Amino acid sequence: MLIEFIYDSAEDYSPQRDNFLTPVYFEKEALITFIYSQNYSCEFMSETYGALIFEDDSIPFGINSQDHVIFWLGDLQRLPDKLKLILKPYNVISDKNIESDFKKGQLDAIFTESILEVKLFLLLNKINIEFQEKFGFKMFNFDLVQIDDLLKMCSAYKRITFNNKEDFKRIISDLHEKFIETINKDKFISYLDSKQIEFDSKLGGIKILGIFFKEILFDDSNIIAPFFYLYNLRIWADHSNTQNKFDEVVKLLGLQPDSPFNKIYGKLIQRLHNTLNCMLNEAK
Repeated sequence: MLIEFIYDSAEDYSPQRDNFLTPVYFEKEALITFIYSQNYSCEFMSETYGALIFEDDSIPFGINSQDHVIFWLGDLQRLPDKLKLILKPYNVISDKNIESDFKKGQLDAIFTESILEVKLFLLLNKINIEFQEKFGFKMFNFDLVQIDDLLKMCSAYKRITFNNKEDFKRIISDLHEKFIETINKDKFISYLDSKQIEFDSKLGGIKILGIFFKEILFDDSNIIAPFFYLYNLRIWADHSNTQNKFDEVVKLLGLQPDSPFNKIYGKLIQRLHNTLNCMLNEAK
């Protein structure tokens, strides 16, 4: 079966001018099957650079500023026909913009930054190391997985690209489980007790954490606020009649009430990243 793609041969980056390194552009929905499928996967090495994984093989892709997905023509030509047929309906005319982490990595040999979610978990691990050395216990009951598994786990969060409410809820619940539910509450309570600090031990983990940062690390900046944002979004995601929780978080993030879920998610992740950086600095 001959399956041809639309492309501009004048964009060929191949040294031998054989069109292997000619960018072919697609609507971002081309990734849907690979992100949700049980048979394939879509892994992100950076915010705009990833790979489709299929049948013990893979091909790289990029996402440009127009939200178009870019593949090399040569890579597309070696795909099985059934995968070409999945991609073909989303093929669009070249927008002449290959600038992305994909280009930097593939053509310029420039190392690209990890996706922000990967950075979150790496920061979490660094905080655990610092807390263990300084206070004798980890801040989070979470053990970092192997980097390949970490990339796969964090790539699943990129479903938010399609701005789906149910995906947003699932991602929020997953992040809550990994960040909020793993707070080492009992260890924090024991440490605060050992310093004879008065507090209500029946408080939730985030509030106990806040007391620790204020009383032990002398932080009055409400460094943990984004943890409450995540907590309130999880309440909204898992319970009915809690729209006020969602609306409050959106406002605190500095966004409009009708902001799309992918924008809310991006802002939340950035705030959590900033918080963990501050926590790491405080713990040193």
